[in-house]
Amino acid sequence: MQISKIEYVGYKADSSDPSKTHNISYVNLPEGATNSNHTSYTEGETITLIDPVLPGYTFEGWFDNAECTGTKITEISGYTTDITLYAKFAKIPTHSISYRYNVDSTDITNDNPTGYAEGDSTVLKNAKLTNYAFSGWYLDSEYTNKITAIDSSWNTDIVIYGKFILDTLTETIVATATFSSKTNSKGVNSYTETWSVTCDNIAWTMKNFNNYNNGWDYVKAGSKNNASVAEIITDSTMVDAITKVVVTVDKVTASSVNSFKLIVASNENFENVIETVNLTIKTGENTFSCATPMAKCYYKIVIDCKKASSNGIVQISKLEYYTKK
Repeated sequence: MQISKIEYVGYKADSSDPSKTHNISYVNLPEGATNSNHTSYTEGETITLIDPVLPGYTFEGWFDNAECTGTKITEISGYTTDITLYAKFAKIPTHSISYRYNVDSTDITNDNPTGYAEGDSTVLKNAKLTNYAFSGWYLDSEYTNKITAIDSSWNTDIVIYGKFILDTLTETIVATATFSSKTNSKGVNSYTETWSVTCDNIAWTMKNFNNYNNGWDYVKAGSKNNASVAEIITDSTMVDAITKVVVTVDKVTASSVNSFKLIVASNENFENVIETVNLTIKTGENTFSCATPMAKCYYKIVIDCKKASSNGIVQISKLEYYTKK
């Protein structure tokens, strides 16, 4: 056998060794900071560093010294020893928000923040005052420059003006759903079918409700065979801005109901949800109050039922939809 060439494969003394790992330590991380970076690395690999998150602060970089000076470290590459990295944060400036109104009252409810951090863009909630309708938030006492949210460009203390208008409108019923052989699309005697009910030219889809082959003037939901979700859905938009939906519950086994809610959406598939209102179901009138009434919306009552010891754990006889006119 003739050997013409011998090659040695190995590592130079000054090269990285992929069999060796080293620790990465991170300091200057205050309580509340979230750091998802690796705590070790293998020689020869490259790791891109992730910015930690600390509420109320901006991250200004990783450094290799306690004074956080010099070049920022953005990746682990070419190191062959344990590494200590120092985090540098800068507090985001905060400013106060004061609220004033065109109505002098100590009964105004305002759940908005009394301060903000620069860069914030929180949407402002409506203030509330009995017998008044809230008209909006403004940046001037003449109520001409209307706003809906904190502006991310603000960088000073701010005064926001809330405008109320005396509410002379009367809450009235604009749609009522009841159940009978005249209003039901068909008779069903199970808790798994989909049908509809029509009253005053308004239609609702009924899912997983039983009407006992039109023998009841009410409907029941909830099965002893399995858990189920019963729904009552408007087939088209309500023309008016609905202020509340009242569901009359004749009987209920509340312990067998996981949740009871109203979902308001701007599209029929309920992909664009305007608001969700949750209630603890009870016997009698259950009132879902809409915080932001809007015209031309769809409404869905959802009852999430557990598997029960008997059928028909929820009995409903009427739904009423209100608006102010």
